[in-house]
Amino acid sequence: MISVRVDGQLHRGMRADDLLTEREREVRDLMEQGLPDRIIAQRLVLSVKTVEKHAGAVLRKTGARNRTELAALSSRSRLRSQ
Repeated sequence: MISVRVDGQLHRGMRADDLLTEREREVRDLMEQGLPDRIIAQRLVLSVKTVEKHAGAVLRKTGARNRTELAALSSRSRLRSQ
């Protein structure tokens, strides 16, 4: 189930990318691949704590309740843009 906030943004044409910083988009992309914070931190040369903070911001800004919902939102958004 998509949150009301995200659903409204999608209907208004506002994409989650518009809300995220460049680093948050990088973290989000790796989260969507199912990578754990430790691996994301290694790939982006960040501390695990920093990745956790970015991951929290991604979930908050997109309205996703968890990583699974984030991936579902991403797939749905990509399908709409095609």
